[in-house]
Amino acid sequence: MQSSRIEIHYVNAWFEEPLYLEAMADLIREAQGRFSNQTPAGIHLLYSAHSIPERYVQKGDPYLEQTQKTVALINERLGGLFPFTLTFQSKVGPVKWLGPPTMDVLAQLGERGVDKVLAVPISFVSDHIETLREIDILYRDMARKAGIQEFHRARSLNVYPKFIEALAGITLAALAKTGGETT
Repeated sequence: MQSSRIEIHYVNAWFEEPLYLEAMADLIREAQGRFSNQTPAGIHLLYSAHSIPERYVQKGDPYLEQTQKTVALINERLGGLFPFTLTFQSKVGPVKWLGPPTMDVLAQLGERGVDKVLAVPISFVSDHIETLREIDILYRDMARKAGIQEFHRARSLNVYPKFIEALAGITLAALAKTGGETT
């Protein structure tokens, strides 16, 4: 029997990929146009990332740091003009998860009199139950009950051309690297 070898290439991280960041900024600017008053200072960006158990981060998982850095880099591309909060959603089970929870922050924003919120699904690259149901239905209803008059969500990346270009570039760069593992 002949043994075959498969070369494996991998991507460690791509949260700082310029085209990914530009794509996110584009989709935020696009969504900004849906507000009655489009002044950035009056629209609160509510970055909502998928939560993970805190113990993962304590054991060295870079997810939180990478997500915070991504938000900072996107805000940089937006000129630092929008007020923002990074929140976390979709926790399940009895363990301690990263916070603050998106639903809690929505209530706090309403209490503070914030009336325009743009939800930005930050760790989600495509539409699915957490964007279409949690954000678009549950969080929109919570926002309304909290007194937030305008609540919109930035589109997910899905097949946005700059995002696809970013993924292609990331993939080609990984393939070009030497030293990939073989099995």
